[in-house]
Amino acid sequence: MSSDEKQPENLQVSEASDDETSSQGAQPQALTKGKKENDPPMHYTDPAAGKPGRERVRKTRIKDRGKSDAEESSLKIKIELDLEAEINLYARVKGDVTIGLLRLSMASSSIGLSKHTFHQKIEALSQAGFYGIELTFPDLLAFAQSHANRDIASNDYDALCEAGQQLGDLVRHHNLKIMVLQSFRNFEGWPERSKEREEAFARARGWIRIMDAVDTDMLLVGSSDAGGIVSSIEQLASDLAQLADMLHEKGFKLAYGNLCWATHASTWKEAWNLILQADRPNIGLCLNTFQTAGGEWGDPRTGSGQIEMSGISSQTIDTRYNKSLQELSREVPADKIYFVQISDAYRISPPMKNDFDESGLPSRAGWSRSYRPLPYDGGYLPIAQVVEAVLETGLRGWFSIEVFDGRFEKKYGDNLTKFAKKAKDTYEKLLREAKGRRTLSG
Repeated sequence: MSSDEKQPENLQVSEASDDETSSQGAQPQALTKGKKENDPPMHYTDPAAGKPGRERVRKTRIKDRGKSDAEESSLKIKIELDLEAEINLYARVKGDVTIGLLRLSMASSSIGLSKHTFHQKIEALSQAGFYGIELTFPDLLAFAQSHANRDIASNDYDALCEAGQQLGDLVRHHNLKIMVLQSFRNFEGWPERSKEREEAFARARGWIRIMDAVDTDMLLVGSSDAGGIVSSIEQLASDLAQLADMLHEKGFKLAYGNLCWATHASTWKEAWNLILQADRPNIGLCLNTFQTAGGEWGDPRTGSGQIEMSGISSQTIDTRYNKSLQELSREVPADKIYFVQISDAYRISPPMKNDFDESGLPSRAGWSRSYRPLPYDGGYLPIAQVVEAVLETGLRGWFSIEVFDGRFEKKYGDNLTKFAKKAKDTYEKLLREAKGRRTLSG
């Protein structure tokens, strides 16, 4: 999740070295090494069975709109079974059972530049061995406008759903799954009978239609950072419960995640308390390494990059942060963590001067929007601790790369596959570091 603002031009970043950002071993080589850019995606087979370590899969043909519902349902089930088998076999090849218990995705907004098409993005992710994507609404809108060759309004749900069906076909054709539609913002807390509340619920109905069209069963809702919303925990939770009920009618679920600059739910614990208050079976947490570490430990307004408070030592901040993560691993059941987003952050030098920039954007929102690289790619936040806490819960589900790196063009240019492969490698390296921390602390 991120703000929608552009990167401030007058800020510099201070990149950490590899020694500062890693503590466990060397970065692994991608299993896709030597694979040509236009090759189809690879699935992994079991070397112990005397088969090659990987074999090419025949690309799935784009869904024929003439297929019956039963045929289409059968195809979807086959894709799911193929995905499970591939993940488990890949884990055996890598010799790491943890990888076999988790799935890797990436937010569609995190790869490429504005000039790159959605097709180019998912092609790179498929070639790099990803299993899913987070579909961001701006990418859907751009795809719809490109294919219709006209402007399409953000509330033209008929046109968006028509484009969404085509987009969903394209994603399946690349052996990927749309695991969530994101990010549904500023929904909860509007006063009763207000225009904003009416528009929020109308938008929810439209997005649920889109979910059906693109074939995803999860909606990511970021905690509201809007002004003018109520502070009543009961109403905030009631709004989320109503949205969960709307989603439940279609068999969908709601992933609620904290934004570290949000109006009322800026921490994982505040978001979790709202989920408990909402009390619905189809609502759970989306955790985010940046939103947690950047909100509870880091600060773009200080020279150290860490929260600085009068009379409170750096060690105390560390202790509070670690205590929060210990509470997370104890209090949140694994099945209530719907997925985990991964990114780091650059240390800002010189630090941001104010709580808000000239446009009124909170400092952490600006930090989030353009200063979030991959792990081990110049950032400095203690994000391995977040992953460690999540693994302690016993999570078996999705991890997703959600980065917003203002230096993407300089680092990767048009080589989206290079970026996607590096993202997968750093994810696996982060898992190993988190597992190493668990071993040492255990």
